[in-house]
Amino acid sequence: MSKEHKQNENNKHKPHSADYFVESRNHWWNQDFLALMAKRWDLSKVNSIVDVGCGIGHWGRTLEPYLNKTCSLIGVDREAEWVEKATEEAHQKGLHPRFSYVKGDTYQLPFESNSVDMVTCQTVLMHLGDPLKAIEEMKRILKPGGLIAVVEPNILCQSLIFDSLTAQEPMDDLIRSLSFYLKCGKGKQVLGEGFDACGDLVPGYFGKAGLKNIAVYISDKTWPWIPPYETEQEQLILKEWEEMRTKDRVHGAWEDETTKRYFIAGGGKEEEFEFYQGFFKESYQKHWDATEAGELDFAGGNLVYLVSGRKGE
Repeated sequence: MSKEHKQNENNKHKPHSADYFVESRNHWWNQDFLALMAKRWDLSKVNSIVDVGCGIGHWGRTLEPYLNKTCSLIGVDREAEWVEKATEEAHQKGLHPRFSYVKGDTYQLPFESNSVDMVTCQTVLMHLGDPLKAIEEMKRILKPGGLIAVVEPNILCQSLIFDSLTAQEPMDDLIRSLSFYLKCGKGKQVLGEGFDACGDLVPGYFGKAGLKNIAVYISDKTWPWIPPYETEQEQLILKEWEEMRTKDRVHGAWEDETTKRYFIAGGGKEEEFEFYQGFFKESYQKHWDATEAGELDFAGGNLVYLVSGRKGE
């Protein structure tokens, strides 16, 4: 059995987002910023929440300190494994039964119409072929006057975030790298598997869904990388980066076969993909060597939107 075939067989049994539920996810937010968003969203008055595409429950648990203590949250995910894991976490953190989790489809949420105060999700719409349909379904279960609040990024812009190495690279290398990521992003979109710059489009989706009082904010969280990399956040990233290196991927976010599908669907050529395998392997090694030498640094800018809107009365 070839390496590619083995990889495909493994992927068939891997629940969605399995590579993304890492420890550093608990560091996605600055607490004072979340406290501000809680005021803007008036979370203290919310009594019922549905967390769509909840995974193992990170986002709901992140919001919990800003909710009133009688507020209930139900997380929904299509993967039974994540529902089970989120439920275990809720028990361990003393949140059950106020926080509970069920298996369900983003496009057909298992709730009655006009039944909850708030519907939310974090980095879910970016993985969907039809984000507007999902938003309309969220709106359906929302009470009149209720709030939809979603968190979605533009990951593609990361291709133009520089570090102390890429800032010195030849222009041709920068253009090659940008071309690769844009083709993969476009291919993912063409194949109906989501769009990594979805955050840019969410306010427009909200408008098309008929939501009112649409507001857009940007997270103030950054991921600085400053020698000697001693912060808890940097240590977690270093550990996860070392683990990712063992997977020997062209693109850290996806398995190679998935990356190749996206690249070709976005206009890339198969022989180009083989070139990029060597190109990025060399680049990653340079970054790893610079980190070990204490010579790599960057500010770690991010573009993550928080978009909210309300259902009409």
